[in-house]
Amino acid sequence: MRQTTWLAGNAFSIADIAVVPFIKRIDEEIAPDEMQPARHPRVAEWWAKVQARPAFARAGIESFPDELAKR
Repeated sequence: MRQTTWLAGNAFSIADIAVVPFIKRIDEEIAPDEMQPARHPRVAEWWAKVQARPAFARAGIESFPDELAKR
């Protein structure tokens, strides 16, 4: 298995950006236990790197509204 820093290689790309909303939703609501390093260390490491990027903070991605979570 090829191991890279980011999803599509060693550079942050549109592939990483496209997955962020799905991983955020999984981490917040669907299966937060699955995001633990003990369960999926590479996913947890990737997610931590994404959240540490200055652009992630500037994007101001907030939690999903409760009304969406109940659908």
